Amino acid sequence: MIQHLLLAIDRRAGSFRSAALGLRLAWCCGARVTVLFVVTQPSPMSSGDQARSHDAVDAGERLFRRVRRMAAIAGVPCVCRYAFGRDAQTLVSEAAATHRCDLIVLGGP
Repeated sequence: MIQHLLLAIDRRAGSFRSAALGLRLAWCCGARVTVLFVVTQPSPMSSGDQARSHDAVDAGERLFRRVRRMAAIAGVPCVCRYAFGRDAQTLVSEAAATHRCDLIVLGGP
């Protein structure tokens, strides 16, 4: 049985829709949700990269507010987190292991 979902999203336009579908799946399964907003960064970071990361965090905060509202309405326990790094796949798999998630839902293109 699925008890904990990891919803991995980013700044793409379809991220909110992916999060909404993931919350619906969690509601159907009676699972709790960790929403992971992935911010990939090239190395080494320049001042322009820092500005892009700041913009990504702002976008993440707006998305988190909407997701938290939907989760509260649906009665789905929800935690929102950020992940920063170079490789999105590694960030997602590490988060799934750390938070002991049973299923990973990836945001679509």
